[in-house]
Amino acid sequence: MRQLFRAGIGVMVVCAWVGCSDAPTAEAPDIEAVTDEETVSPVAAAATDSSDSKDDVLLAALAEAAENNDPLPVAKDEKDKKKVEVAKAAQDALDLTEALKASALRARVDGNGKPIVLDFHGRYLTDQGLAKLKGQTTLQQLFLNRQEGITDIGLEHLKGLTALRTLHLSETPIGDSNLEALATLKALQELDLSGTKVSSAGLEHIKSLTALIELNLSRSPVTDSGLVYLKLLTKLQRLDLANTEVGSAGLESLSALKLAELRLDGTRVDDAGLTHLKSMTSLRQLVLSAGIGDKGLESVKPLTGLLRLDVGGSGTISDVGVEHLKGLTALQRLDLSGTGVTDSGLLSVKGLGNLQRLNLARTQITDSGLRHLRALSNLRELDLTETKMRPGAVRQLQAALPNCQILGSDDG
Repeated sequence: MRQLFRAGIGVMVVCAWVGCSDAPTAEAPDIEAVTDEETVSPVAAAATDSSDSKDDVLLAALAEAAENNDPLPVAKDEKDKKKVEVAKAAQDALDLTEALKASALRARVDGNGKPIVLDFHGRYLTDQGLAKLKGQTTLQQLFLNRQEGITDIGLEHLKGLTALRTLHLSETPIGDSNLEALATLKALQELDLSGTKVSSAGLEHIKSLTALIELNLSRSPVTDSGLVYLKLLTKLQRLDLANTEVGSAGLESLSALKLAELRLDGTRVDDAGLTHLKSMTSLRQLVLSAGIGDKGLESVKPLTGLLRLDVGGSGTISDVGVEHLKGLTALQRLDLSGTGVTDSGLLSVKGLGNLQRLNLARTQITDSGLRHLRALSNLRELDLTETKMRPGAVRQLQAALPNCQILGSDDG
């Protein structure tokens, strides 16, 4: 395949020199005569993580591509010099395309050989390598997860990626200092900044990305003050704030958004903060923090469109709080693990006929409560880990729900 690719380079360089009328151009090279080709790097297939080697994979691939090039003709006059420059530009463009495909964990190019998707997850890149992506205006998805060698300086090279819709920078050392470089990516719909050093101050540069649909800020130092910058992101549907310092006051800034998914686990949000969610009737998935109690679940009552609710680990939730969930009949997934729910609380769950997954691990329910679950005919998974269940009672429930996988049934 490399020989075929290099043959293509030779044709292109010669045509640039002598002026072939049907030659491919630098703007539209024919890469293996395919459209929307997706490749997985052979190196990636052999080793999914090259992070142990601190050589920039893209720069190394470019160097290798350059070594395999045939030497260009020597220019004899000014006219020849221009032809050499054109040929050199064409050769460099093809070298970069080959290097991108060789160094990325996953790469997809369009019919002209231009990159659409580049996934460098687990491969080692530096700011210098990132600079080689400058001007790749066809690039739509870029995954730079876990790139230790990329810093705030490297973000400058992303400015011209005007077609970029998805950008993952999770677990990188980037912070606030050059986040304004991302403000130019107006087409961006999905941005992952989880596990970075981006703080509330940095979010000021995110507010102009009004096309954003999904934003992940989990495990970052973001606080309540930063959420005010999200008010203008009116198209935002999915927001992950898990394991941040966000508290109840910050949720007021989100109340006008039409979110479909919101993660608040590991935050400082308490019952008072959930009052700001009452108007968010567009929510379909809600994961709450362990600081939520019965009063907080009362604020969830209006969210009748919820398909998933997770309050696992909230030890202050009792049967009183679970009763507030009776009207959430669209629920397909409910996590009550580690709460104070008892057999009486399962009466409120009994009417949730659309439930497919129910987690009751580490609760106080007993054999007596299982009878309330027999009506949940759509149930596909039930977790009873670390509950006081006798095998006989579990077998009876299994007979009533033959399509349900019951987990932790041997703990009693």
